[in-house]
Amino acid sequence: MTDAELLTALKWNLKMVDDYLDEAAVAARNEQLMLYISSAKEAITREGADISGQDGQLLIVLYAAWLYEHPNAEKMPKAIRWNLNNLIYDQHLEDSEL
Repeated sequence: MTDAELLTALKWNLKMVDDYLDEAAVAARNEQLMLYISSAKEAITREGADISGQDGQLLIVLYAAWLYEHPNAEKMPKAIRWNLNNLIYDQHLEDSEL
């Protein structure tokens, strides 16, 4: 997925609609959401996961949405952590089979 597609998926996840906003407000919100996407990408890759596949892309959207909704939280929620651990484990298995 491109960053634009991740942004669209994140907006869908957060149930955001741009219809009632002017262009400047949409651009400002998009910039803010892209920061959450970037932060989610960095956090997930720092853990050692490959985010290029569909599972990695979905995890980026889920984690970015959680970051947006819980800006003061100190740690990743268990459900997202489990998804991340499963992704890393699956990728490790795939690498060891090669």
